[in-house]
Amino acid sequence: MITIKSLPDHILNIAKGFQENNKQIHVFPSLLDIEGDRYYYFKFSPKRGQLIVREDGAVLTINQVKKAFVYGVVYNTSFENITKFGLEWVESGTLQRYQKLCRILTKLSSTIHQQAPQEVINSLTNFKECADEIIKEQKNIEFVVGKSFELASKTNDLELVTMDDCIQMRKYNESMVRSAFRQNEVQLETEEDRARVFKYIWTKKFSYNLKLLPILVQLFPYKNHMRTSQTIGSDEMESIKIMISKDLIIEQSEDALAALNTLRNPSN
Repeated sequence: MITIKSLPDHILNIAKGFQENNKQIHVFPSLLDIEGDRYYYFKFSPKRGQLIVREDGAVLTINQVKKAFVYGVVYNTSFENITKFGLEWVESGTLQRYQKLCRILTKLSSTIHQQAPQEVINSLTNFKECADEIIKEQKNIEFVVGKSFELASKTNDLELVTMDDCIQMRKYNESMVRSAFRQNEVQLETEEDRARVFKYIWTKKFSYNLKLLPILVQLFPYKNHMRTSQTIGSDEMESIKIMISKDLIIEQSEDALAALNTLRNPSN
């Protein structure tokens, strides 16, 4: 793993020459291997600024290092996103919570299936399928988060990130985000079904020999926890859907290209 302390002196001195009164220099933990050349990737703080230095110490123009920079940004931001959100989602208890919900709904189904109106039975089926899909997407989130950390560990050990590594890390991030989006989307799709089931259980809570009362108590936390059209941020779902539907190659990453103006490499 590359650190400031492990950098060759001449590379560190080159980076210091671009500090512009910054207090800290941060170096990407691996060299970027781009089409046969290798590059160091630096960030400066607290002022915004970045720098790409070829392994031999050459500080090339922005146009010449554009590809290396874009790949570095995409790898870095993808893993930062996974670290910031993915770990939280993995540790949220979502998998266990919805596995429990499936057990509750299975018990509810066996209790009411002979007497409840078909409309309620259909809604209960949709409710159960919602929980199943959330579980499926959560398992994918946990899988890709784990794989992303494996990749980061490998590249840190090798002190080398290839273009294929950047592409793969971005795929892990996109897969994670898509799964999280789908978890929210399926909740909105089944909002009416869940409301119908809850209403039925509430109105019949003293029927079925009181068997619905403990089920109602178990289900109640999900009534408040699951997303509805009234949940803050639900109106932003469509714009997020459009954003994650894009499958641009890394060289077309809008965020990375927009960050080119932070590069301290010479403009020409």
